[in-house]
Amino acid sequence: MSEREMRVGDAERDTTASQLSEHFAAGRLDQSEFTERTERALNARTRGDLDLLLNDLPALPVSAQPTIAAPATTDVNPGQLSDRAEWRRSTLSTWAVFAVFFVILWAVTGGGFFWPVFPILGWGIGVAVSGIQAYSRPVDLPHEREQRKTLSSDEDEPGGTPPRDRNP
Repeated sequence: MSEREMRVGDAERDTTASQLSEHFAAGRLDQSEFTERTERALNARTRGDLDLLLNDLPALPVSAQPTIAAPATTDVNPGQLSDRAEWRRSTLSTWAVFAVFFVILWAVTGGGFFWPVFPILGWGIGVAVSGIQAYSRPVDLPHEREQRKTLSSDEDEPGGTPPRDRNP
C-alpha cells in the first residue's frame, strides 16, 4: 500500500484545514475555494486526498506549519478537536455503542418484538439534528478558537479602556 492510499485521522484533517486557513489568510485562496477545500479536507479518507488540496500551493514556512501530534492515548481534550470531529467522537460514537447494547440486550432476553427500534430511532433523531448543526456551522478549528480566546483575554487585561461610569 502506498503512502497516498494510507488512511488519515482527525488530527491530519485538522492540520490540513489549518494549512488551508494560513493560505487563505495570505490571499492565495478566495473564500469559495477555501470553503470547498476545507470541506474536502475534513471529509478526506486518505493521505492522497489531503495532498491534492495542497499540491498547487507553496509550502508554508516551518514556523507557520502546524505539527501533527498523535495522541498518546485515546483520551483527547475536546478543545483540540473541530466541532465535527468532536461530534463524531462523542455524540455519534456514544449513540452507536448504546444502539449495539440495546440490540444485544434484546437478543439476550429472547428476541421477540424488536423494541430497540424505539430508543435507537428516538435518540438517533437527536443525534442527526446535532450532526446537521455540527456540519452546517463554519469550521471552527482549534487555532481559531485560541485566537478568539487570546483576543478576548486581551480586552479583559488592565490598562485597556477604563470601565464606563454607570452613574452619570
